[in-house]
Amino acid sequence: ELLDVSRIHAGRLDLTLEQVDLTAVIHRVAERLREPLARAGCSLQVRVEEGPILGHWDATRLAQVLINLLSNAIKFGAGKPIHLTAGLEHGTAWVRVRDEGIGIAPDRLPHIFGRFERAVSVRAYGGLGLGLHLVREILTALGGSIRVGSRVGLGTTFTLELPCSGPPSEDAASSPPGKELEPSPGNA
Repeated sequence: ELLDVSRIHAGRLDLTLEQVDLTAVIHRVAERLREPLARAGCSLQVRVEEGPILGHWDATRLAQVLINLLSNAIKFGAGKPIHLTAGLEHGTAWVRVRDEGIGIAPDRLPHIFGRFERAVSVRAYGGLGLGLHLVREILTALGGSIRVGSRVGLGTTFTLELPCSGPPSEDAASSPPGKELEPSPGNA
């Protein structure tokens, strides 16, 4: 995460853009997190629209985004179910990750995507405060966005949207695999 953050802040983020099935990425990530979910006593309920959700994205970076979001849901909602839904609407893929955990205080919500920002005490939950920052930066580089809603004691919902056409710039859309791209400023 530190290496990715330093690349982002140097204006460079490696993306390998290709045709990606978001549904397949979701199922791979769910399988990869099966053991951490079981250890935390969390069930993962996945509901994805039928058929593939195809887009011009970076599969590895999308998996990183989903792993970070689900890892947070596991950490802050231990013992409770996690809900992941995904679909496609008007050329835009969307994913929603909802937990039933501790939630985020309203005064912390505007800050959670900042570098080294944390919504809770590091002593109680650990971590560097980089995961959500990376999520936002990766989604921005892919032409997408993320938003969050939360209620203390009731849980948190992250909703991400990605244009199926991939990043908006012509340079990004026609980049050869592995080309370094400059992320654009993002919306939280």
